[in-house]
Amino acid sequence: MVERLEALLTYVNKVLAQPEPPLEASRIGRKLMEMVNRASTEVPPEKLDAIVKGSLRDYSMIAYLSEMASTQLALQEKIISG
Repeated sequence: MVERLEALLTYVNKVLAQPEPPLEASRIGRKLMEMVNRASTEVPPEKLDAIVKGSLRDYSMIAYLSEMASTQLALQEKIISG
Protein backbone atom coordinates (compact mmCIF):
# COMPACT_ATOMS: atom_id res chain seq x y z
CA MET A 1 0.00 0.00 0.00
CA VAL A 2 2.88 2.37 0.82
CA GLU A 3 4.38 1.77 -2.64
CA ARG A 4 1.08 2.64 -4.29
CA LEU A 5 0.76 5.81 -2.23
CA GLU A 6 4.33 6.80 -3.15
CA ALA A 7 3.56 6.24 -6.84
CA LEU A 8 0.41 8.32 -6.46
CA LEU A 9 2.36 11.09 -4.72
CA THR A 10 4.92 11.09 -7.55
CA TYR A 11 2.11 11.44 -10.10
CA VAL A 12 0.43 14.26 -8.17
CA ASN A 13 3.72 16.15 -7.84
CA LYS A 14 4.33 15.84 -11.61
CA VAL A 15 0.86 17.19 -12.34
CA LEU A 16 1.24 20.05 -9.88
CA ALA A 17 4.59 21.00 -11.42
CA GLN A 18 2.93 21.65 -14.77
CA PRO A 19 1.83 25.23 -15.45
CA GLU A 20 -1.55 24.06 -16.76
CA PRO A 21 -2.62 20.58 -15.58
CA PRO A 22 -4.20 18.50 -18.35
CA LEU A 23 -7.93 17.82 -18.39
CA GLU A 24 -7.17 14.18 -17.65
CA ALA A 25 -5.68 15.20 -14.29
CA SER A 26 -9.02 16.68 -13.18
CA ARG A 27 -10.82 13.46 -14.04
CA ILE A 28 -8.24 11.39 -12.16
CA GLY A 29 -8.42 13.77 -9.20
CA ARG A 30 -12.18 13.38 -8.99
CA LYS A 31 -11.83 9.59 -9.16
CA LEU A 32 -9.24 9.62 -6.36
CA MET A 33 -11.51 11.78 -4.21
CA GLU A 34 -14.37 9.37 -4.84
CA MET A 35 -12.14 6.46 -3.77
CA VAL A 36 -11.11 8.26 -0.56
CA ASN A 37 -14.73 9.12 0.25
CA ARG A 38 -15.84 5.56 -0.41
CA ALA A 39 -13.01 4.10 1.70
CA SER A 40 -13.80 6.43 4.59
CA THR A 41 -17.48 5.43 4.59
CA GLU A 42 -17.07 1.70 3.88
CA VAL A 43 -14.22 1.01 6.28
CA PRO A 44 -15.54 0.07 9.72
CA PRO A 45 -14.92 2.87 12.25
CA GLU A 46 -12.84 0.57 14.46
CA LYS A 47 -10.48 -0.28 11.60
CA LEU A 48 -10.25 3.35 10.49
CA ASP A 49 -9.47 4.35 14.06
CA ALA A 50 -6.73 1.70 14.27
CA ILE A 51 -5.20 2.91 10.99
CA VAL A 52 -5.17 6.53 12.15
CA LYS A 53 -3.74 5.68 15.57
CA GLY A 54 -1.07 3.46 14.00
CA SER A 55 -0.06 6.22 11.61
CA LEU A 56 0.01 8.76 14.42
CA ARG A 57 2.24 6.49 16.53
CA ASP A 58 4.57 5.99 13.55
CA TYR A 59 4.76 9.73 12.94
CA SER A 60 5.38 10.44 16.61
CA MET A 61 8.20 7.89 16.73
CA ILE A 62 9.81 9.33 13.59
CA ALA A 63 9.57 12.87 14.98
CA TYR A 64 11.08 11.73 18.29
CA LEU A 65 13.96 9.89 16.60
CA SER A 66 14.60 12.84 14.31
CA GLU A 67 14.80 15.22 17.26
CA MET A 68 17.12 12.83 19.09
CA ALA A 69 19.44 12.59 16.10
CA SER A 70 19.47 16.37 15.72
CA THR A 71 20.34 16.82 19.40
CA GLN A 72 23.07 14.19 19.17
CA LEU A 73 24.61 15.95 16.15
CA ALA A 74 24.50 19.32 17.91
CA LEU A 75 26.24 17.88 20.96
CA GLN A 76 28.87 16.18 18.82
CA GLU A 77 29.58 19.43 16.97
CA LYS A 78 30.03 21.26 20.29
CA ILE A 79 32.39 18.58 21.58
CA ILE A 80 34.47 18.59 18.38
CA SER A 81 34.63 22.39 18.01
CA GLY A 82 35.16 23.32 21.49
